[in-house]
Amino acid sequence: MLLPFSRRSSWPLLIGCALALGCLGCGEAPRAVPEPSGGELPDQEVSDFVVTETDAGQPQWTLYARSAAIYNARNQIVARGVRVDFFDDKGTRSSTLTAREGELNQQRRDMV
Repeated sequence: MLLPFSRRSSWPLLIGCALALGCLGCGEAPRAVPEPSGGELPDQEVSDFVVTETDAGQPQWTLYARSAAIYNARNQIVARGVRVDFFDDKGTRSSTLTAREGELNQQRRDMV
């Protein structure tokens, strides 16, 4: 048996459904915060990183990186999006190296 439909009797049902749906959207959205993986965190993170090695005022090489993570305790810089320009004795760029990632030891100035 069908019940007669009345606009007046459907309003409480519609209002109840609207309130229930509205309450579902009131919760706080989950945040996408990266969790530390248990590894060492960098002391500093830098974007558009540039460092130049000189000898008696003459540039030897210049390292450019899209981003770099600096670890002071181990004297290490981990760079991403790397380009290194090497210079000859006259200060003219002689060659260029590019890499996705590289490491620089700050004490010895070794690059890997």
